[in-house]
Amino acid sequence: MAKALIKYALTALLLCTGLAGAQAQESGSSAARKAVPKIQDGWLDVRAGEGQGRLPIHVSRDWSQAQPAVRRALIVVHGITRDDLLAGERAAAKVPSAADDAIIITPQFLIAEDVAAHQLPELTLRWGVDDWKAGFKAQAPAPLSAYAVMDAIFARLLDRQLFPNLQSIVLAGHSAGGQYLQRYALFGQGSALVDQAGVRLRYVVANPSSYAYANDLRPLAAGGFAAADASQCERVDRWPYSLSANLPAYARKPLDPAALMRRYLAHDVIYLLGEEDKDPHHPQLDKSCAGEAQGDSRLQRGRYYFAYAAQFPRDAAFKQRLFIVPGVAHNSTRMFGSSCGLAALFDEGRCTTEVAAP
Repeated sequence: MAKALIKYALTALLLCTGLAGAQAQESGSSAARKAVPKIQDGWLDVRAGEGQGRLPIHVSRDWSQAQPAVRRALIVVHGITRDDLLAGERAAAKVPSAADDAIIITPQFLIAEDVAAHQLPELTLRWGVDDWKAGFKAQAPAPLSAYAVMDAIFARLLDRQLFPNLQSIVLAGHSAGGQYLQRYALFGQGSALVDQAGVRLRYVVANPSSYAYANDLRPLAAGGFAAADASQCERVDRWPYSLSANLPAYARKPLDPAALMRRYLAHDVIYLLGEEDKDPHHPQLDKSCAGEAQGDSRLQRGRYYFAYAAQFPRDAAFKQRLFIVPGVAHNSTRMFGSSCGLAALFDEGRCTTEVAAP
């Protein structure tokens, strides 16, 4: 039996041996490299030790003025094509109370093609097509991590002169956006500031193509987990698939992967998976050997990661949850606008298809 399990693990890792690097991540679709048709209507200034830059952003309220009515902030991170920008607002439109007490924030992480096509100012931040979702440095105008953007948004929301009554922040991302925030939750510096301010923080990870594991364990089809063989697939044990190596400069060092995972497990995280997001040949699915080692489809990979998180040694009770959205595949608007999506984003109703932790 043990030999069969090991054989399966090696098979998963070898599936993509020899594939070109261009197929390595979710950007395998040429659509990811096309310039976006629309740039968000606002700008966010981002400053860190490496310099400064600006990022397009849409905010549903004027956050340059005090907003005492706001009690909930929803931040939505788009997918790899950077043009699915309305899912958060469409979901909010289904919740009557959101019009009175919520602010919806949608940043836009651009690549060089976007900046050139729209002739944007030189101060516009731009990343490699795969780099922004993994927290790597911008190509220009300053080497700022994409995670520093979320820190800047948190800092604005935690300004009590602007938001004196803010009670909760929900950070949601679909597809590549889900990858971005699942990894940000591991060592994002802004989350500690949210905790210190006494504001509730939730992460809603929707249909990501892959996850960051703390160690070299990967799922087995027959159940359980076994160590992956990095000699057969080097990237399986490197960021953004693992905390073992190649972490972005944003991550403060030295780092203990197990301690980071325990910190992550203390967060309120909802894994929001589409019941029909199970196509192993989806054009934007990560088909690298490191991605395939996590499962055949987004649905399977999410289920496996939830099981992995539930069995990982932790310091407190496990409070992360898995919601399955019936009848929905890879669609951000339908995911967030579903009954499970509204429960995750706005605590509106409940998700009747929640999966119990193993």
